[in-house]
Amino acid sequence: MSQDFHEVQRKVANYLRDPASNPPPGAIEQRRLKVYQDLFYNNMEGFLRQGFPVLHRILDVAGTWHPLVRRFFATHACETPYFTDISAEFVSWLQAGGAPPEYPAYAAELAHYEWMELVLALQDAPTPPAGLRTTGDVMSLCPVLNPVLRTLRYHWPVATLGPDNPDAELLPELMHLLMYRDHKDVVRFMAINQPTAELLEQLRSGAETPRTGCYHLQRLAESMPGMEPGRVLAFGQSLLEDFIERGILIGLLPCDPESTQSND
Repeated sequence: MSQDFHEVQRKVANYLRDPASNPPPGAIEQRRLKVYQDLFYNNMEGFLRQGFPVLHRILDVAGTWHPLVRRFFATHACETPYFTDISAEFVSWLQAGGAPPEYPAYAAELAHYEWMELVLALQDAPTPPAGLRTTGDVMSLCPVLNPVLRTLRYHWPVATLGPDNPDAELLPELMHLLMYRDHKDVVRFMAINQPTAELLEQLRSGAETPRTGCYHLQRLAESMPGMEPGRVLAFGQSLLEDFIERGILIGLLPCDPESTQSND
């Protein structure tokens, strides 16, 4: 292809992405350019509107949604051609400071929170391990964590934001959220505290070498010197049983005798 043709391509692409800052290429009829301009923008805006419904409603009320989408479309060079990855690109752009300073400071975290729901909805779940049971003693058996699950941390109350509640203050401490897809393929979330987040991280990091529920709770108690170990174990047992009911744990496995030990 000639250098002149590449130059025309560049001018067309620049104009379609950002018509406010780039002149239209003179070789192409304006009416035709407008058709493609609207097509590309409407596709992008539609994907983002569907992927971030809460952020869209908040900004749409304020009249700032379309300017944000146009800014993203004009300034961000996507690294993937797949439409399903547009949401991830948008989150990365916001996290890198893509939104102007007059936009809500929580925009990036809210977008990440909404994106995670899409990630879990689309994630493939591996085949459950052989021998998995859904009933039994959570203390003497090995709890198996739901693989379609994330523990999340935010500085803003992302779970309560909406068009009727668009204002928020920075939280005094990090908020921990658990998001998972249950056995009915419904993505759910719940607020959790720091010890629960630590317990879930233990279960996740130890998935390759299953340990009993008692083992995990003993380790948790060791990390909480201000708490009576017996209380930690009793509360933790109830928590693990509740996790099975909710689908946060997908079941229990028989354990090797060594997995009952509190130390390796």
